[in-house]
Amino acid sequence: MDVLNEKKDIGRVFDSISLRYDFLNHLLSLSMDKAWRRACVGLLPKENEVVLDLATGTGDLAIEVIARNRADRVVGVDISLGMLALAKEKIERLGLQDRIELKEGRADGLEFEDDSFDAVTIGFGVRNFIELDKSLMEIQRVMKTKGRLVVLEFPKVENRFIKFVFNIYFKTLLPLIGNKISKHGYAYNYLIESIDSFLSFREFEDKLKSLGFKDVSSKSKTLGMVRIFTCSK
Repeated sequence: MDVLNEKKDIGRVFDSISLRYDFLNHLLSLSMDKAWRRACVGLLPKENEVVLDLATGTGDLAIEVIARNRADRVVGVDISLGMLALAKEKIERLGLQDRIELKEGRADGLEFEDDSFDAVTIGFGVRNFIELDKSLMEIQRVMKTKGRLVVLEFPKVENRFIKFVFNIYFKTLLPLIGNKISKHGYAYNYLIESIDSFLSFREFEDKLKSLGFKDVSSKSKTLGMVRIFTCSK
């Protein structure tokens, strides 16, 4: 499967696994995804009027932002209508519909005015951006001056031992389990290919710097398989 071709229809990929997405995320990460999101939100400034959560998926990161009192309001944007439908149900169940707004959209064409957001969060979505540079520039455009960008992502694994373990789990067990439970193994194959085709953490940091982001840094989680990037406008 060609990862570039799949990116062109990324909405369909995530629509196909949306109903089992949360369950599989918790299962396949051994529930570490919850800690990763908490750590990500913990790096946001404590007081924000409005935060943009890009690639919001089923809304877990947006909900965490509100739960941790890091914003008065969150706007969650995603390309998958299936994921947004589940996020809507979850948000209404928690009574947060007045504080979290959901919109369909793409990162490379954000329908917001310049300087609209105090901060932007992205949980495991950057590697799915079709046009990475354009998307990052759009993010910079809609952020307020000195606004914070926090990105939670799987960078390309560089350590040989970690890569060996990563390949066994993510390339063998994950697609097998994903196919068994979701019946859409091709979607999980895409997820693995998207990690392989993404940048190393150093390359992504350099990318952010080259586009004008300031104070670029990152923190390693789970032996470097996951990383949290922060920078400002």
